Parts: sequence; C-alpha cells; structure tokens
Amino acid sequence: MLVRSLRFTLAVLVVSLLSPLASAQDRDLWYRMLMQDAPVGYVHTTEKTSGGKITTTNLSKVSIKRGTIAINIEMSSEFVETLDGTPISASAVQKMGAIPSITMVAFDTDKKVMKVASVQGGAESTSEKPLPQGWLPPAAAGRYMKKQLAAGEKTIEYSTMDLTTGVAVFKLTHKVGEVEKITVSGKEMEGRRIEVTNSIMPSVVTTEHVDADLTPLRTLAKMGAIPVVTELADASVAGEKSDKSPELMVSTFVVPDKPIDNARKTSKATYLLSMPAGEVLAIPSAGPQSASAIDAQTTRVVVDQKNPAPVQYTPDARSKFLASTAAVNLEDEEIRKLSAKSLQDAAGSPSDRAEACRRFVYRYINAKSLDTAFATASEVARNRGGDCSEHGVLLVALLRAAGIPARGVVGLIYADAFAGREKIFGYHMWAQALLTIDGKERWVDFDATLPPQSPTDATHIALGYTDFSDEGSLASMTGVAAAMGQLKIKVESVE
Repeated sequence: MLVRSLRFTLAVLVVSLLSPLASAQDRDLWYRMLMQDAPVGYVHTTEKTSGGKITTTNLSKVSIKRGTIAINIEMSSEFVETLDGTPISASAVQKMGAIPSITMVAFDTDKKVMKVASVQGGAESTSEKPLPQGWLPPAAAGRYMKKQLAAGEKTIEYSTMDLTTGVAVFKLTHKVGEVEKITVSGKEMEGRRIEVTNSIMPSVVTTEHVDADLTPLRTLAKMGAIPVVTELADASVAGEKSDKSPELMVSTFVVPDKPIDNARKTSKATYLLSMPAGEVLAIPSAGPQSASAIDAQTTRVVVDQKNPAPVQYTPDARSKFLASTAAVNLEDEEIRKLSAKSLQDAAGSPSDRAEACRRFVYRYINAKSLDTAFATASEVARNRGGDCSEHGVLLVALLRAAGIPARGVVGLIYADAFAGREKIFGYHMWAQALLTIDGKERWVDFDATLPPQSPTDATHIALGYTDFSDEGSLASMTGVAAAMGQLKIKVESVE
C-alpha cells in the first residue's frame, strides 16, 4: 500500500515538473529525488521539436525499502502533439512488478475519440473512449502558463493529461507567489514560489520554485509527514545511487493506545482517529464502516462486520465495479481460468462464491513477499506472488469475472506482530464485494491475506476505495498519503 502511495506522490511530482516548461528551445533536464533527505532516485524530462511535432518525455526511477527489502519503481511516459497543441499520441510504461505495464493512446481529433491499448505480458485490452474537450497537452500547457504569468495572473488554471496518473483529464491550479531565495543542490538560487493542486487529489499541495523561464528548480510534495523533494541537478549527480534508501513500511506503522486481544476474531470495534493540528483526513463511511467527525482533527470510526450499510447505485454507477481495466483485465484468459477454478466447489449464493474466491486467492498466491511494488491481476495470475496489494487486485479480478461487483479498499489492519514490530496497525489493501443481504445491496469486506478459517475482522479501517479504473485510481491514495507518519489511533471498544 505504501508503494502505491509513493507512486501517487511520484506522479504528482512528475506532472508538476512537466507542465510549466515554456521555453521555445528543446530541453533536457535532470532532477534528483530525495526522501527524508536521502537520495532515492531521479527524474529525467525532455522536450524536442521535429517535423512539426513536439515530443515531451519523462523517465523516473526510485528505490526505497520495505523493512530490509529493496523496492524499485520505474515510470516513463511520452506525449506527442502538434506545434499548435493538438494531441497526437501518448504512452506510459510502469514497472511496479516483474512485468511492465504499458498504456498507449492514439488521439483522433476528427472523430473526437481516443483509442486506448493496455498491454502486460501476454494480456492485452483495447477500448475506445470519447476525446475530452478543453484540455492542453504538456507543451501547449507550458505556453499557456507562461502567457498567463506574463499577464500578471496570480491564479492560473488549466486541464491536462498525463498517463502516469491514468487515462483521464484533470485540472491543475497554480497559486503564484513571490520570488524567494532557495537552495538547490547546495547552491543558492532565486525562484518564484508556485503552489500547485490538482483535481484528482485536491487536498494535496505541491510547492515548486521556478526560474524566469518557468523551468522548475525545486519541487516539494508530502506523503503525510514524509517530504519528497525533486531538485534540478546535473545528470551525473541525479543518477547517483545511495546506500541510505529510506524505509517506508515499519517506520509508518501506527501504534494504538492499547493492544487488541484476539484481533482476528473481532466483529465490531470503535476507534478515534486523529491528525495533528492543521492536518485533515477525510475518513469514508461505507460497507461495515461508519465515520463521524468529532472535531477538525478527530474522527470516530465504527467498524461492524456483521451489519454493513445498504447502498443504492444506478446501473451505470454499478457497472464500473464489474468493468475490465488494465489492472483488472477480465479479457485475460488466465483470469477467467482462475475465476472458474476458484468456484468449482462453491455453493450457489454470491456470498458463498465470494468467500470461495477469497480462500482460493489466499492459497493461490504461494510466494507471500514484500518485493513487488504493485502488480496487476494479470501479473499475479502468472507469478503467484506478492503482498496485500496483489491479493487484493487478484481477488477483485476473480470476483468481477464471476459476475460479482467488487472494488479495492485501502486502509489499515491490526497485527499482533509483523516485520519485527508488535501490536501495530499497518497500511493494507483488501477487497469488497457488493452483495445482496436482506434484500439490499451492501459492501462486504473480503481479505485474501487472511487464512481460510479467518473471516475479515473489525480491525480493518478503510481510508479510501478504488475501482481500479483506467481513468485514474490514484485518488484512493489520498487518505493513505495524508495519514503516513501522522495518524494516531485510540481504541475505544472491541467486541
């Protein structure tokens, strides 16, 4: 889960680095990335004009640790547009596991459609979507930004697209500040302060400083209390490796005010979740969880696994929980085979079939490990390895293939002992199935990391949900990103 949160933060930083560039000349820029003041990787951006086209590229590589295990993340993207800002094509490659995930988009402005292809290993899916209107590709966005800044605008907004955040248009809002003195790679410089927010995760503010040509000099984003910085550097400096990669799992465990006895057997629990002054965390209410704000920093959360709340969806809204996506590719023959296999001995009710899928995934993933950043269901189906994220995404895929609406949940789970620590809450992912109970549809928790004899318990605290859509599932990471290193949990009652 923390790696998905890092991917979200990295994508936000990359968008901030790419969008303001507005020089009329080709560029080749390198940035080194630091986390907790330690070098963790780099970002390399280019913009080149040739044959009446402008091509913007980005490559980012990051290495962190989960416990003692090194995790490597690589993301690259390319965007091609005409000189007047008409989009031609875009692509992105993400290496979060052993098999790269590739997304390609061809824009047909005459027919006003975009053709999307997603490829991973032997699995491929294609779709055609309406072409969004009123947005700017990267180079055109840079020109617009520079024009508005020259006109003295203090708030500059535009919509754009970057495939590292999904196949969807989002809005960027820039709050323009004053020129300040900053330190970049040990050198004192002057840069104009700009605070950037985006419509995907509007609560997340990225602070950047740019030079007179709008080249980013230094950019800061935060995963909770953890600062993530990119700063302009020479290629040799940006690519330097460090043996001090920060650890981002054990260091973010949340120690509650008291331990929870027999956690795997709990059915109902009440917690107080709190954040530091000035920090806000929106806790959702859905399924077995209800949340009520006590004050600006504190929320009471009740998890009642025996009484999930009823919900009502329109057919269109409900359909997204049965959809095939790049992360949950129902066109993949391996996914269909595994879904059928998981249901061989299942009873007929949707609840029994969902539980059969949960138990199957627990047994099927036989390499329980932390060394995969984030794999799609197609990769997990072939490699049979991973942690909670891989259990969650594969379970959602098998449920959907069985005709059961499903989504992913991101949040926390209590553990008596894990990674050398005891009696802690760790960040986690599991699945929910939309089942009819007492004549009403309800979201029901299913955690495939738990052994067959252990149903999902009341120590699962949800911070967000994801439908794994191609249009951008990063919004589910907002709660996790905000909570990291800052959240406190008080256990009020347990049953």
